[in-house]
Parts: sequence; C-alpha cells; structure tokens
Amino acid sequence: MQYAVHSFSGPTLSLSQLMDTATTYGYAGVELRVGVGHAHGVELSADLHQRAEWKRLALESGIPIICLGVSIICSRPDSDKEIAAALDYIKLASDVGAPFLRVAGGKIPAGGSREQTLAAIVSVLNAILPSAREHGIKIAIETHDDWSDPVQMASLMRAVDDPQVVALWDVLHTKRRGLAEPADVVTHLGPWIRHVHFHDASFDSEHKEHKPIGEGDLDFAKIAAALQSIRYKGYASGEWSGWEEPYQTHLPRELKAFQSFVGRAAHPSLH
Repeated sequence: MQYAVHSFSGPTLSLSQLMDTATTYGYAGVELRVGVGHAHGVELSADLHQRAEWKRLALESGIPIICLGVSIICSRPDSDKEIAAALDYIKLASDVGAPFLRVAGGKIPAGGSREQTLAAIVSVLNAILPSAREHGIKIAIETHDDWSDPVQMASLMRAVDDPQVVALWDVLHTKRRGLAEPADVVTHLGPWIRHVHFHDASFDSEHKEHKPIGEGDLDFAKIAAALQSIRYKGYASGEWSGWEEPYQTHLPRELKAFQSFVGRAAHPSLH
C-alpha cells in the first residue's frame, strides 16, 4: 500500500509545497480537492501550459497527483450539468496525470426510490465513460451519502459494469453511515476497491469529530486486516477536512499509526 497527502491537510499550500510536504513526511503521492479554493491551483480555469507544468512538476518530484476530488454528484436532478462538468474534469485529470477522478453517487432525492436513483447515476456514468476511457481516467465513486452501505455500492458497481468505474472506500463513512464492518466492506466491494480514504473520528448519527488513529470509533486493526485480505496495493489518502491539528503534527503521526496497523495485519505472527 502507498499513502497520499490530501490537500485538505494543507489548503493554503501550493502544489509544489504539497509535494515537498509529502516527501518530508514519507507519503508517495498527493490527492487534490478541486473547486473549493485550495491554494494548489489545479482548477478548470488553468490553461494547457499550466497543466503541463503541473504534470512536469509531479514527474520531476516523484510525487504523482493520484486523484482529483470534485463536486460531481451523479444523482442530482440536473444531470446535464453534472455530465458537462465531469467531462471537463476528466480532461483536467488527464492533463495533470491524475489517474482517478473522485465523484459521489449522492443522496436519494425526496420522493424518489433507490432503484430510480441508481438508474439515474448509471445514466450519468454511461454518458461520461467514453471520455474516461479515451483519457485513461478511472471514475472513483466514494462510499458516501446513500451509497455508504457496501451492499448498495456493490449493486451500483454491478449495474454500471464497466472497468473504468471503481470504488473509493472511505473507512469512516461505511462505519458511520453504512453501519458495515471492514470485513463486510471488502466482502461486498473488494473487487472494485481501487482507492481508500483513511481517518479516525468519534461520531454519532449527525456529527463527527476527527481523532488521532486509535482514539476514535474506528477499529484500524480490522481496517488493516480487511485491506490485507484483498492484497490492496493502491493508495490510501489521509483526508482530514478542517482538523484543528496543523499538518506538521498530524501527517507524520497518522501515517505512522496507520502503517503500524498495516504492518501488524501483514505479519500477525510477529505481534
């Protein structure tokens, strides 16, 4: 497994500073949240020259941009708008060398059914998949909102049935909203998991508060064991939005903590 710095940890850092930070603390990539004003600057407004410079910077630094997280919600009623934005972001991801574009399935609209919403999401995905294939971009749907339950996410994966569409397992959402244990997640979603968001928190049904790994409500021994059971080799991105800890504190500490759980899962006889 490899690890990435998420731009939520350093929203005021430039792209080069994020890459330097990743190198300093032992991360192997960066994930960028786009469209929310982070200082990395990787946005749709960038011209081709700037995009090429960012791609060159990633290659020279050895710290790839591994994912762009965008505010595409596939279940929104105005699907034409979501499709148009997704096509633009696919091109941006390709231009900067990011292999994944993170999107959300979203919530079931008031008065709608899960079946209707699933069909609407599949329709949006089918509209953008030709471009995704052309540019070599995987569309990563996050376990989020009404698709946090891995059983429901698996039904979405089967419905779209395309290798360009993969699952992004957010380890918090499946526990907090989907009420699924890590072993259940990989049982149902294992074949499709290609990206992971990790963070710990204490939470109830409405609120969450980030905590250092091992001090919140998530069982990272089980999370690490689940990932080990599917021989996960992709990236895990530490996503901490608005956490009070400065990145100089939480980035090295949280990486060390997660790696410790992963190491114990990989070599249980040594612990």
